[in-house]
Amino acid sequence: MGANLVYAALIDRFADKDVKKDNSINIIGPVLSGSRNWSQDFLEIRDLLEAADVKINTVLTYRTNVEDLKDFAKANANYSLTSESLSNVEQISEKLGIETFGKDLILPYGITNTEEWYLKIAEKFGDVEKAKKRLREDMHFVKTKLNQDYNATWHFHDMFGKR
Repeated sequence: MGANLVYAALIDRFADKDVKKDNSINIIGPVLSGSRNWSQDFLEIRDLLEAADVKINTVLTYRTNVEDLKDFAKANANYSLTSESLSNVEQISEKLGIETFGKDLILPYGITNTEEWYLKIAEKFGDVEKAKKRLREDMHFVKTKLNQDYNATWHFHDMFGKR
């Protein structure tokens, strides 16, 4: 796949090999997630991770510049937001001492999958209690919104055009 080759080439060319690890993760391939709204989805994912004290080091690629790529090897792990194989990225990352995390982790589609995904990432890289707090706050918001609506037509109307 082309993204696999491009990402590996970017890491090889720009990543500083001699940086100190800082307990963060790299997010790989949000554009490959399969969602038409991947950029908005990624912003929500970033907000969720930050709420659970999961530190994101570099994102390949979302508003990524060369300076971000220099620090790529600071991360302890890569997490790919895709089910596609990124074997070249995994190989070059392994040489930099970066583990691949979450190959068997469900992708965050839908409420249940997102909750499972979120708590497993928070357990490994952040604060599970803060993640649970964020989930409770988000569920309260959704319940409050839906309690005011009386039927499916109203629900669809309120959700129309929202991301």
